[in-house]
Amino acid sequence: TVIDANGMMVIPGLIETHAHITFHDYSAICQAMNWMENLAYCGITTLISEGLHAWGLGRYYDDPVATKANTITEATIYKRWMPGSALKVVGGALILVRGLTKQDFKEMTDAGVRLIAEIGGGGLSEPEDVLQYIKWAREFGWHVSAHASPCSIPGSSHMSPEKIIKIDPDKVAHLSGGSTPLSWDEIKEIIDKTRRDTALELSAQSNTRLALKIVEYAREKGQLDRVVMGSDQAVGLGLQWGSLWVLMAQVASMTNVAPEQVVAMATGNAARHFGKFVDMNRGIIEVGREADIVITDKPHGSAAKDFLDALKHGDVCAPALVMVDGRVVAIKGRDYQFTQRAVKINGDEKNLSTYGPNVEEYLFGSPAPRYHKWIL
Repeated sequence: TVIDANGMMVIPGLIETHAHITFHDYSAICQAMNWMENLAYCGITTLISEGLHAWGLGRYYDDPVATKANTITEATIYKRWMPGSALKVVGGALILVRGLTKQDFKEMTDAGVRLIAEIGGGGLSEPEDVLQYIKWAREFGWHVSAHASPCSIPGSSHMSPEKIIKIDPDKVAHLSGGSTPLSWDEIKEIIDKTRRDTALELSAQSNTRLALKIVEYAREKGQLDRVVMGSDQAVGLGLQWGSLWVLMAQVASMTNVAPEQVVAMATGNAARHFGKFVDMNRGIIEVGREADIVITDKPHGSAAKDFLDALKHGDVCAPALVMVDGRVVAIKGRDYQFTQRAVKINGDEKNLSTYGPNVEEYLFGSPAPRYHKWIL
């Protein structure tokens, strides 16, 4: 298969660092089907779980046996299955409840669990209640996340800087708000007093003004490599398959950060961070990496010169081709805008501006070419 990028830009597949999933490709909160495979068709090729949202979970009832079973099930499913044969999901994020033992952590580790979901997003959150669990998790090489926000749903907690600093997380989840943020002084204290290698997560479903302040403050401190991007999907704020494209455009157009550095926040920064804990040989275009690749361009009709210039203009961009493990899985997201130029696959130009015999095929048809892994 010969792919001609036709002068466009090649970037790594985007990495969504914050999602609440169910056991299969269904959002129990938004009651939406196939939302995860549609993320992949929009160029978000990796998704990282921050804990399940589904009916009757053990975490809602402080039930350690069920919580362990739920977490192992989540990790096992996504170790073996890719939604739409396209999306890589790092599943199995444990929400802490009373009664868990060190043996439980060993059994979960043996099953492939490597994540403690955002502490404060549900379950136990007080440092005195969670520090022993964190100690056990770190003995087995797990990643620890903390919810940096006031309460968001029943059962969540208001997580102050004092609590977060005591917990010492590897990632501060939705620091820009989840969806409501802490105050700017509290956010700054968290940035200043957490470890240099603690990731600072921006959320697409948050306070945009504070997200921009976080990025500028990280730039001033020479710490842009700490910034990663998530969306908190799929929660009641709504599904937005192009969430990270919107967030990249906002940050690139409204801060003094170069657009290529903004792209790195949604790709290589996340890969390098999570690669210390899970298999994450992607997020960077380099020989020997997994070929999760997006070809992109400025949007059709944009006044910008190219993709990076379009981000600087604040234009929301889109993929012209999405590749996962060297397989072409889409040339557009479902009802997603097309790019100024088009890829050629084996000499055939996939020009979406003239796509299909009618508008219904473009709006409601499957993202083309959607080549299945068994075919290509």
